[in-house]
Amino acid sequence: MALALIQKAYRLKLYPTVEQADALARFAGSCRWLWNYLLDLQQKKYQAEKKFIFRFEMQELLPGLKREYPWLAAAPSNSLQRVCRNLDQALKKCFKEGAGFPRFKKRGVSREAFYVVNQGLRIEDNRVVLPKMKQGVKFRAGRLPEGRILSATVSQRAGTWWCVVQCEVEQIINVADASSVSADAVIGIDVGLKALMVCSDGVVVANPRRLSKAQKRLRRAQRILARRGAKRAVPTDAVRPLVWLSSTPRWPIIALMLCIRRQRLLCVVPISL
Repeated sequence: MALALIQKAYRLKLYPTVEQADALARFAGSCRWLWNYLLDLQQKKYQAEKKFIFRFEMQELLPGLKREYPWLAAAPSNSLQRVCRNLDQALKKCFKEGAGFPRFKKRGVSREAFYVVNQGLRIEDNRVVLPKMKQGVKFRAGRLPEGRILSATVSQRAGTWWCVVQCEVEQIINVADASSVSADAVIGIDVGLKALMVCSDGVVVANPRRLSKAQKRLRRAQRILARRGAKRAVPTDAVRPLVWLSSTPRWPIIALMLCIRRQRLLCVVPISL
């Protein structure tokens, strides 16, 4: 038995008021605008000098941007600094790990979210207190966060605001003692292709071959779909009268039908003079 620190995430569903929802939307919008501004600056910097500006250089631009755009100062400073860090990591992954180049975020398409650190986050009863907000936001959750709060991410999905809180929790885990384990209890395992697993005690676990079975079912389903989705060719001569009738006004068609009906009645009923 040993005591270890693990990280757990708790998802809270927020129920903000109208004023609080507007504030959350402004915070997320400020982070989205800063991402697009810095990304545009990075592209211009690379085209001119073939180099980028990184995390701490981008953070040094924040005070000047807040003076130029006063509404940017309404957002939490840690959330704006997190945008600089995320863009820095995205650029490094692009060139070091072969990931795609960062893209601009569009309102209504990209996820509305912002990051909060533990200094500006508190949970009191059924409310979560966020920075730059005087009153806490009501929330509902299956389990209340426990342990030491590390950070949180506030995001909007399908018109609902969520807060994912990351906490550090102490948990007791079982640790096996090497001296108490006998040699007979230890086995060797060989993982292969023909057999999924071969143990040193003679146990052989067959390969389930789930991929080949799934591909076989997929081919069968595609053939059924191809047969059902085949459309018969319709001759153009059969379509033209329908097009002509749909594009013709109704009253000539009605008059034509009345004339045809009158002629049929004259042919069937004899006229006596």
